[in-house]
Amino acid sequence: QQKLIELIRTNQIEQALQFAQEELAPRGEENREFLCELERVMALVAFEDARTSPVADLLDPAQRQRTASELNAAILTSQGLIGFEKGRNERPFLHF
Repeated sequence: QQKLIELIRTNQIEQALQFAQEELAPRGEENREFLCELERVMALVAFEDARTSPVADLLDPAQRQRTASELNAAILTSQGLIGFEKGRNERPFLHF
C-alpha cells in the first residue's frame, strides 16, 4: 500500500488507480481488513489537496516509518530472527 500512497503523493493518479485495481483490489477481496485500509488510502484521491483530507496522516513521514518497521519485522520473523514473548504484552525480541 505504501507504493500506492507514494503514487498519490506524487500526483500520479492514473498509475495509482491502475496499481490499485491490478495489484491491490484482488487482495481486498480475500481480506476485509486489507480492503478497509485500501479504501482509506483511495480516499486520498477524492480530495483536490490530499494533504488537507481527513486521511492526510497517510502522507506523513511517520507512515513510511510504520511501513518500514512492519516490513523489517516481517523479514526478521521469516528468517527466525525475531519472536514474541507471551504474557509480556507480546513484545518482540531478537534471537541471537
